[in-house]
Amino acid sequence: MNQLPLAISTVRYSSTLRPDTTCASIATVMPDSLYDTNGLAINLDIPRRRAHCGKAAGLVGAIITVVLFLVACGDDPEPTPTPLPTNTPTATPVPPTPTPTATPIPTPTPTATPLPTPTPLPVATPTAATVPTPAASSSSPATTTTPDPAVDILNTARLAMSEAVTFALEIDIVLDVRTGGLAIEVPVKYAGDLYTLDSTYLHPAIDYSSADLTITIPFQVIESKLITSGGTSYIFDADANTWSPLPGDSPFFAGPSVFLGSDASDATDVVLVRSETLDGTQTHVVSAVRPGVEIGGATGDLEVLYWIGVDDGLLHKVEASGLVEFGEQGVPGLDISIASANATLTARFFDYGKTVAITTPELAFPRFIHQAVYLDDRRLLVTGGVHDEVTGGRHDEIPVGLIQIYDFETGLWMLEDPASRMQDDWRIFHSVVRLPDGKVFRVGIQVDAEWSEFFGVADIFDPAANAWKSVPRPLGHPMPHLVLLNDGRVLSVPFVTGVLIVNSTRIEPTVELFDPQTDQWHQAADMLVFTEDEVLVLASNNQAAVPLQDGRVLVMGGRGTRDSSTRAATYDPATDIWKSTASMGTERLEPKAVALADGRVLVAGSGILSNSNAADSSAEVYDPSSAKWTAAPSMTNPRSGHSLTLLSDGRVLAAGGMDGTKGFDEFVVHSTTEIFDPSTNSWSPGPELAEPRSYHSATLLPDGRVLLIGGIRQEKERRLSTSMEFVTP
Repeated sequence: MNQLPLAISTVRYSSTLRPDTTCASIATVMPDSLYDTNGLAINLDIPRRRAHCGKAAGLVGAIITVVLFLVACGDDPEPTPTPLPTNTPTATPVPPTPTPTATPIPTPTPTATPLPTPTPLPVATPTAATVPTPAASSSSPATTTTPDPAVDILNTARLAMSEAVTFALEIDIVLDVRTGGLAIEVPVKYAGDLYTLDSTYLHPAIDYSSADLTITIPFQVIESKLITSGGTSYIFDADANTWSPLPGDSPFFAGPSVFLGSDASDATDVVLVRSETLDGTQTHVVSAVRPGVEIGGATGDLEVLYWIGVDDGLLHKVEASGLVEFGEQGVPGLDISIASANATLTARFFDYGKTVAITTPELAFPRFIHQAVYLDDRRLLVTGGVHDEVTGGRHDEIPVGLIQIYDFETGLWMLEDPASRMQDDWRIFHSVVRLPDGKVFRVGIQVDAEWSEFFGVADIFDPAANAWKSVPRPLGHPMPHLVLLNDGRVLSVPFVTGVLIVNSTRIEPTVELFDPQTDQWHQAADMLVFTEDEVLVLASNNQAAVPLQDGRVLVMGGRGTRDSSTRAATYDPATDIWKSTASMGTERLEPKAVALADGRVLVAGSGILSNSNAADSSAEVYDPSSAKWTAAPSMTNPRSGHSLTLLSDGRVLAAGGMDGTKGFDEFVVHSTTEIFDPSTNSWSPGPELAEPRSYHSATLLPDGRVLLIGGIRQEKERRLSTSMEFVTP
């Protein structure tokens, strides 16, 4: 096809492309003339106007802008796409593949076997580029047989690629689109990295890719960036400086599994063509047909050549061609269908084992009961929590041992590289607190793969060095709340008190004090014990701990011998003494509490313990000066797993949570918020959330907004969330 005599401009992708653009507005990206397949210029004489603007969902609207124009305004009807022709020998016959023997495979001359360059489609009979098939020998039947070595080579490649964790790829696609009697060539190029890793007992599966996308259409070149993580694809809008999720697959993207398939049944007519040295690597060249291949919204039968490493079994290069159709849904991101196109594709895979930084617009995988800390350098660190995987209808909760850090400048999350964590260095059930110098102190439990050994571990994150430093282990096995004291030390209060037996391992959480100045731990006084029905128990489990203005710490609620507890106690670090204080008016499991600006403490809501113990909506306020609790107005909705955040103006935001009136398996997750005003002792409705959330994290930002991240969401088929949202009270 003759090239258009036009200057090519380079633009960045913007959300200003609409699939519903009119003929007149499309004219702004149309040349003054096009060439048909006979080389004759076709004058369009269309007045130029400024292109209309629209939504980010029109990701590839610019790819088919010319096609849309011709469909809407062309005189000739669109011809019916012709199916792929039968794979027959070309004018120059290909030498037969020798019968496999113990001797090496002979290498034919280079001119006899390369993939033919696809020719432009003629007007009357479109044809797709074909891959030559070795001619049948005189001793072979007319039907094609599949040599075992070629099938084995493809199977070896499937196994090798399934074990490849990181590598780079480049994909070049040329679409020959025919419509209105014209042939239009649309090149598409991807260049990026892949990171795939199966799930472990400490993190879910990682399925990540990032790429620069370049699309060339008449009169302009469109450049953008794409990220795919956890099955969701995102596109970057340079004008808005934001990432937006796509409604479907990343358009035209093709990873190794697209070409190889999952097993031998996914390929037919498999033939070993030759051996060839590619970029210094000895490879087997195998041809096959892949029927019904799906490539980012397009489907078609592809004729494929594979370059597979002789020594490593890895896929190094692919060439493919065939007729593809976009179906009723059209190209991902568009509300209309477009005509079929003949596609030719070349993909290269290289730099196996390279370091790939995983950056995602949302969390790399869902998590809940995690913690978040805002850093001085305008980043935000998320650590710990639990991921939920559904296997055979059963929910399996997996502790998350990887951190993620959000950069407000780039709008991306950076995931900690799993390779940076040794097998014996996984940490779960994290608790973190921001130290006065801006560093982050973390305490957790270290486990092995069999969950047979448990150790308390601690470390400190330095944002300036972007690195963790190990500090001495805690004296016991903490699953703690960490409370920053007025003197700069950290109080570690067990989240679960008493002795736990896990896989025959005895865990004894203890109360301890950590001094960041000396990196030393000190044993603190044990929590109070109470006698209930002549049964000696510790104060409670799953309680809340809040620092008071006078330096003491208030601990309340949790689980006693009779489900939820009303107990409360204070700890004075100056004297290392615990004292009982007035009990709350309501039993509360996993209560949410926050220190108010006037020194009092607000507690609201209660956790769900069993089918008979629903969430609670009541609230009360503790006054340290009188050591008394006072009832406050109840929230509108019962809430468990919600967040309470002290705002810059002294009010408190209660966000999300769930109500388990019908039991934990039938909970209703809230998308509502409420705001408590201590000056008026009243609740008022707050902003509606973008999605329901419970057991999420909530962080007050310097600009007064509250950032909510992750948590449990309403949908049962996908219970957890990867998203975040900014709430302006």
